[in-house]
Amino acid sequence: MIDRPEFSISDVTCDSFLGGRAKLYQPREGYRAGIDAVFLSACVHPLQGQSILDVGAGVGTASILLLVREVTKHPLYVYALEKEKELSEISYQNSLLNNVAPFLTSISCDLKEASSELTQKSFDHVMTNPPFFDGTTLSPNRLKAEANHPSTVSFEDWIDFCIKRLKSSGTLTLIIPPERFSSFLKTSEGRVGGILVYPLWQRAETYAKRLLIQGIKGRKTPLKLLNGLVLHEHNRSFTQKAHAILWEGQALNLH
Repeated sequence: MIDRPEFSISDVTCDSFLGGRAKLYQPREGYRAGIDAVFLSACVHPLQGQSILDVGAGVGTASILLLVREVTKHPLYVYALEKEKELSEISYQNSLLNNVAPFLTSISCDLKEASSELTQKSFDHVMTNPPFFDGTTLSPNRLKAEANHPSTVSFEDWIDFCIKRLKSSGTLTLIIPPERFSSFLKTSEGRVGGILVYPLWQRAETYAKRLLIQGIKGRKTPLKLLNGLVLHEHNRSFTQKAHAILWEGQALNLH
């Protein structure tokens, strides 16, 4: 699976998610999980014994939160795929911290170098928060730079990999900025259908900074643009529904 680098508690912080139901180690400097991973995990609704692949898992935020929410109902099998070995090690430590280690496998490899053990496997669900920054100025912190600028894999390659890992009728769930939507549609055309597009609006009457997207491999039904969710009141506090997802661990059904 992964060669485990030395894990130093001084290099990380321990942060609470879902109102304290989950605690996650994150690098003290560099890329840190935000609300995108929480919303991503809230959209995935696996059945008993199903398998989930988290592509670009980072420290395992979406994977861990999904398990914390669902594994008490029935067993699941989550595979957290992350290029950076340091982050994969933290995801493993996070599975121990949250008592879900038997249900999570941390894998460290580049998408283009994935082993046959992974590429020959298919999953009931694939979820991903793809890297999406295209700027030429990289962060001085290597882990943050890698998270924001996939060095060897394009966005289209990333989506193609995710679709190929799905079983027939498997569910693909992702969160992306709106400017990536056309690229997603081009890559998924004829392969993923029944697509639901769920905008996350910053505030009422403002633009959406993120799109939650879910589709079914092999389905032919047309795309639906949903009302989405307003995240903030005018006073910048979270709306009631957003708060329920972020702090109470409420699931989000994209219907």
